[in-house]
Amino acid sequence: FSKWQDDQKTVELKDLSHRSLLAAGMLGIPWVVFEPETARGAWDAAHIKALIQRNVDWFAPLVETAEQANTGLALENVTDEYAQSGRGASRWIGAVPAELIDLVDAFASHRVGVCWDTGHAFIQKVEQGGAIRAFGSRLKALHIQDNDGLTDQHLAPFYGQVPWQDIMSALRDIQYSGDFTFEIHNFIRPLPDALRDEAMRLAVSIGRNLLTQENF
Repeated sequence: FSKWQDDQKTVELKDLSHRSLLAAGMLGIPWVVFEPETARGAWDAAHIKALIQRNVDWFAPLVETAEQANTGLALENVTDEYAQSGRGASRWIGAVPAELIDLVDAFASHRVGVCWDTGHAFIQKVEQGGAIRAFGSRLKALHIQDNDGLTDQHLAPFYGQVPWQDIMSALRDIQYSGDFTFEIHNFIRPLPDALRDEAMRLAVSIGRNLLTQENF
């Protein structure tokens, strides 16, 4: 949701965000994923710095809630494509790995980390192995999905063109120990009910294959 609006819906969704963090703490969920917010501007150093500070200010109360709940916020990379269609902006802060690192570091809190969406990164044409290695211990969560590099298809790995070898090698190099979370609803959704369980079993096998290939 557009976090910098003042309408009632935004107020309600921000309250729901606090409640989600509290629920995550009760359930022992270590990281809750949020997207940073973006806005129009010149996209020079001053604009990027201002956007980072504005995000820090908006998320600060949520970080306090996360501290109370013993959970954390993982900020997700979003493609510039979504900025153009959803915000009327030319770019989305954090679509570039260096910006996401600067944003996370600006909180100076162990309660804030990175969620890396492999499909968003592929559309953004990010070299994912290098990005993951740059994140290092900041990387706390993953959204594993595949696509054709043009649209956010949310397919199972190997059903698109995402370079899985590079990703898995980098995850191994940084000794990533978080969840390997699939976000592949469009792999399941088109299927009739009779095939969905089988498709989910295939998805589990694909995930295990990825992890086993690299002795992860």
